[in-house]
Amino acid sequence: SATRSAALPNVPTMVEAGVADFVVESFVVVMAPAGTPQPIVQRLNDEMLKAWLTPEGQRLLAGLNMELAQSKPLDIANFLTSERVRWSKLIHEANIKTE
Repeated sequence: SATRSAALPNVPTMVEAGVADFVVESFVVVMAPAGTPQPIVQRLNDEMLKAWLTPEGQRLLAGLNMELAQSKPLDIANFLTSERVRWSKLIHEANIKTE
């Protein structure tokens, strides 16, 4: 990612290692069905965030070497759109095909 992992704080990022513009992150997103009313989406987001911020939630994340990104639903939607554009462009330019 753009920052060092808490699990491996002495391992430099790819950018720090000299590979310019190399930031690739894995992520897990919980989604609701299309058309779910915004207040319900926000409540789900708020409640999940509360759970992940508990000591047990933090231990679970640490055990998976994951870090919590506190995002709003619109931020997540924008992130997913930008990732789709980014990887679609790369796939097209590199002429990557499925087998």
